[in-house]
Amino acid sequence: MFMRSMGRTALVLAALVLLALPAAAATAPELEWQQCLGGSGYDEAFAIEPTTDGGYIAAGSTTSINGNVSGNHGASDIWVVKLTRTGEMVWQHCLGGSEDEYAYAVLQTADGGYLVAGTASSNDGDVSGLRGANDAWVVKLSGSGELVWQRCLGGTDYDGAYAVERATDGGYVVAGSTRSTDGDVSGNHGGSDMWAVRLTDAGETAWQHCLGGTGDESADSVQSTVDGGYIVSGSTDSNSGDVSGNHGGDDAWVVKLSGSGALAWQRCLGGTKHDYAYVAQETADGGYILIGGAQSADGDVEGNHGDFDTWVVKLDGVGVPAWQSCLGGSRYEEAFAVQQTADGGYLVASDTYSNDGDVRGNHGDRDIWLVLLTGSGETAWQRCLGGTAEDWVGAGALVATDGGYVLAGATASNDGDVGGNHGGFDAWIVRLGPPYAAFSANATSGSVPMTVAFTDESSPMPYHRWWTFGDGSGSVDANPVHTYTKAGTYTVNLTVWTTSGSASTSKAGYVTVGADSRAPVADFSLSRTSGTAPFYVKFTDSSTNATSWRWDFGGLAWTTAKSPSVVFRRPGTYTVTLVATNAYGSSTRTSSVTVTGAAPRGTKDSAVSVVG
Repeated sequence: MFMRSMGRTALVLAALVLLALPAAAATAPELEWQQCLGGSGYDEAFAIEPTTDGGYIAAGSTTSINGNVSGNHGASDIWVVKLTRTGEMVWQHCLGGSEDEYAYAVLQTADGGYLVAGTASSNDGDVSGLRGANDAWVVKLSGSGELVWQRCLGGTDYDGAYAVERATDGGYVVAGSTRSTDGDVSGNHGGSDMWAVRLTDAGETAWQHCLGGTGDESADSVQSTVDGGYIVSGSTDSNSGDVSGNHGGDDAWVVKLSGSGALAWQRCLGGTKHDYAYVAQETADGGYILIGGAQSADGDVEGNHGDFDTWVVKLDGVGVPAWQSCLGGSRYEEAFAVQQTADGGYLVASDTYSNDGDVRGNHGDRDIWLVLLTGSGETAWQRCLGGTAEDWVGAGALVATDGGYVLAGATASNDGDVGGNHGGFDAWIVRLGPPYAAFSANATSGSVPMTVAFTDESSPMPYHRWWTFGDGSGSVDANPVHTYTKAGTYTVNLTVWTTSGSASTSKAGYVTVGADSRAPVADFSLSRTSGTAPFYVKFTDSSTNATSWRWDFGGLAWTTAKSPSVVFRRPGTYTVTLVATNAYGSSTRTSSVTVTGAAPRGTKDSAVSVVG
């Protein structure tokens, strides 16, 4: 493929996850945050996917042994990084052996772990069972990134895994290429074949299919379809075997598979030069959107601006083109990711060297190029991202739950949109979209007095904040520390103002504060609760932590004795109240006494008297 000759060892897109897609906007979204991740070596992110906790999982490769990177086994390792919603690193793991390993796809599994697909050429360290010089390598990780199991897949020749998808009936489908004719591989048509492998949840092979002809084929993406099958995209230079309709040179090749991996239909797209497909994704109308690169200006390709253009093709349900658009300038562009928006448009992520034609705002050398198309392929907006050195997208745009976009790739820049590069190429994670308010706390439950440290996690960085803590107090601090002095359940609100606008968030019942464990708890017992007047009762205090007491007997008598004796001389029902107090608060306990019989004649004594 062309991009492999451009300096990437391989190129594959992760299966991009559709979340809450916004409608097409008239202008490009603002850069919310960016993170450079890596060390002084060569680091890249080929794949990124959202996680159920609101963060992201990214996968790529690293040759670094410093900076953000630790645990490299030697040469190039697969590098898996867990990120928060704002791009902060939670954990990282290097996976590999003494030779070269690369990751091209990652997804979160049903058990909260992760599955990584790529290539391995080691047979030590984390890698075992290598069958040839280079195998497809699939790794299952726990939710904290620990290795659960790994599988080398292939034969004695060159094999690679460039995409992974959740299987429609459980397990996983891995797509890539193979040159082998032995080991795990059977049915190779010659040269390099597109290779699809169905794995169980435990990583065992359920089925495998070689697809191709006598030339070279490779798969760069696989996605499940609503009919229980799969759509696979890649390239071919064959016109034999499974391949028909090649226009000449390399064609983009789209293959529809059944749920068991059988070939349902195939379509060659392109012209007489070199044309590639990197993603085919099912669309809301039952068709497909295909993105890649086109060098041709004939056949299926119209409007090429020169050299390679980003190429977007809308297909119907059996792969027949409905429309196509060439996007670019006089130099090189290719697209590596796409997502459909809520209103039927398409967000396309590309690389570009141009600064003319459709491309405006290139920062220098190679930039990431983000283009939003309408449902008919017209450009709604475009934006270049990067600095004066090389920047590229490895696994494209995904839409976050709050309507923004996240891109993953690599950068050699440290200016323009890029900051914090550790040296050489860094993995680069970028988020664009509207501002959002978010926060966390170091504790959400405790007892009075409860001190809580709140952390603002809003993006982009606010220039002003207003917090309310639910107890009538507030703060404008970035990360306030607040003390709750009364027991209760409190709702916390945060409103932020940023250069991109304002946003608010509220967490109902977020902080629960219980009574101070040092405060008293009032309690007492009665020697009797009912009888005939005159009625004598001994009250025995059993409060905890109390240092003073105040008893009230129906509003007719009171005492500060700890355990008083009382006489009730007249019939009636009397409410008895004890307030136990210490330096940390007070507590109240009530009970009642019922007195029967006749009122005494001629006495002026009080109805209730404390007698001891």
